[in-house]
Amino acid sequence: MAIHRLLGVVALALSQRLQFYALNNSWGAAMRKFWAATLGVFFATAAYCQVPAPAPPKAAPEPSAYCRSAAQILFQGGGDAEIANVSRSCKRGDIIAINSSAQGSVFQVGRLCDFTKSVVVMGPQTLCALAAERGLR
Repeated sequence: MAIHRLLGVVALALSQRLQFYALNNSWGAAMRKFWAATLGVFFATAAYCQVPAPAPPKAAPEPSAYCRSAAQILFQGGGDAEIANVSRSCKRGDIIAINSSAQGSVFQVGRLCDFTKSVVVMGPQTLCALAAERGLR
């Protein structure tokens, strides 16, 4: 808002200055001063109105995939070693299958699944997205 007031004051001063030069018949000097002032206002406005360059676009996240090795590891057992192997062999966000009828499957779902995403139970399998590794409480 302040820049608009400043430009209005400058335009008013220039118009009064031109009227003065018109009365004194010194148009050559008046036109040089008018264009110098106009260019000065133009460049000041152009410098004031510049914006920073936009940020580069972020790389798209890799799509999730089904981690088959997790099902094989969890089929063997459900201890801390198996859960650590799943975390090493699959990346966060991958879909894993946990056998619901296996001993410790509730423990595995609680430690491995990301509950901010869907958890689907299909027959004897529980499908969920792999979360970041969580410890016991």
